[in-house]
Amino acid sequence: MDYPVKALHYDIESNPSVLDYFKKNDVQMINTGLSAEQMLNETPDNIRKIILNMRQGMTHINFLLGAGCCLYLDTPVENIHAAITAAREITI
Repeated sequence: MDYPVKALHYDIESNPSVLDYFKKNDVQMINTGLSAEQMLNETPDNIRKIILNMRQGMTHINFLLGAGCCLYLDTPVENIHAAITAAREITI
């Protein structure tokens, strides 16, 4: 998929230093989120907290929340709803 802006997709948990790259270069959007393993194994409350904390670390950055490349088929529906609810709580 092509984005109409320079976008960077990465795993914030594995490589938080990428935010430094973002700030020094002409990247206009970050696409990140929880890993498939986190979505499978975390509690809904922890998923919400992780997403809201993730966003707090990226002030003044366009942010697209995703869940890696895929989700496991047995990912609890409650966890997916928790991620959606957290995304809706984010204010710009």
